[in-house]
Amino acid sequence: DAAELREAIEGVYTMSAWFDGSGAARAPDADGRWVLVDGVFVSLLLKREADGSKQTIAMMGTYAVEDGAFTYGYDDGSYLIQRADGTVDVPRVPFGERRRFEAMRDGSVIRLVWNDGAAEFRIGGSTIDYLEHGVVQRRWQRAGVNSALTEGR
Repeated sequence: DAAELREAIEGVYTMSAWFDGSGAARAPDADGRWVLVDGVFVSLLLKREADGSKQTIAMMGTYAVEDGAFTYGYDDGSYLIQRADGTVDVPRVPFGERRRFEAMRDGSVIRLVWNDGAAEFRIGGSTIDYLEHGVVQRRWQRAGVNSALTEGR
């Protein structure tokens, strides 16, 4: 139901891994926060490459939780890729588009699936994996109230 889904997804998360063709990057090379509270979300992702290039993704938008579905969309933000040579790419962000993820339970995991698996969130305990076409892209860990203190930040 909506209350169970809301409890499973709402909160503050730290990015524990950014997966790509070269493996998993972790802080300080890849870091991020994802905050979902009261129908509003903020997402910040940073990734630094060995060649000096970096990606910065800063987005905000709204979401809705209802029985059997999670829907969200970006209202504002930026996605920048700064190349080692100083050039900057600005990938298109689908502002105004709303994506509806259908919820289903798979054992102890809640799966939120969009467009027959083009994108998916898998929620298991305090971890959320974000996948595209079945491949994990990001792993998020729910932040505890005092996590910043226990991590020494």
